[in-house]
Amino acid sequence: MSFSIDLRSTVKTLESEPLALGQAAVYLAHITRPGVGNEQYLSHLKIVSEDVKQRFRALLHAGAEDSAETRLAALKHTLADKNGYAACNDGTDPVQSCDITRVIDCAKGSDVILAILYIVAARAQGWIIEGVDFPGRFLCRLEQGGQRVLFDPSQSCKVMQAPDLRKILKAASGEQAELSAGYYEGVSDVEVLIDLQNRIKNRQIECEDYEGALKSVEAMRVIDPQEYRLLLEAGVLYMRTDQHGKARPALEQYIEVAPTPRDRQEALAIMQHLRLDEE
Repeated sequence: MSFSIDLRSTVKTLESEPLALGQAAVYLAHITRPGVGNEQYLSHLKIVSEDVKQRFRALLHAGAEDSAETRLAALKHTLADKNGYAACNDGTDPVQSCDITRVIDCAKGSDVILAILYIVAARAQGWIIEGVDFPGRFLCRLEQGGQRVLFDPSQSCKVMQAPDLRKILKAASGEQAELSAGYYEGVSDVEVLIDLQNRIKNRQIECEDYEGALKSVEAMRVIDPQEYRLLLEAGVLYMRTDQHGKARPALEQYIEVAPTPRDRQEALAIMQHLRLDEE
């Protein structure tokens, strides 16, 4: 993959560079949009971040306190009100709604892409913010002075209270589901990127675009090389795309690191099928 070097080097800076998460998302767009340039989108992330900075200063100058609510107001003004970022229609293809370059072009995107835009803009100010992979909706958690605000980037930064969260949870997991502390935990940037690419990969598989799905999995392995389950996915997709010479090593490596006999047995069955195909 022509973008793999840029992606790999960017992933290494996720914890130290405020714009790294957005940069990685831009590089991932090359999978389904290989001719897209980088500079205009990276420049947009910088411009939006600077606009948030100026808006926050204006709010403080007008007498607002430096609180989580004021910081959220600066983010909302810049991203939702000024730039028009909002959730796309439910029928939008995930391959497009999870492509940050397309989302920047049209200002409509998936919850996870919108979260990435807010995270990047907030971190450029040195603010503490994380993604929260809540069941049924990807949210953001902003912290300041011991205060935490959980908000929904896909609903114009709506601050989420228990009734709002309960409604989303039950819609996603059933009426018997109840809120628990684990649902509020922040996720790492690597997990955000994996979630993003997983959505695209699943759609590609649904459309039987196995070559595209394989490129997505290969990118995910660059993002998280320690995730052993990606070896199994890669092995299956190598088989689907008639790359048996690559399928076997991936499956063999998966069998070596898979933690349970059931996991290993599944891979061995696939290996047996591969051998039958080769005979």
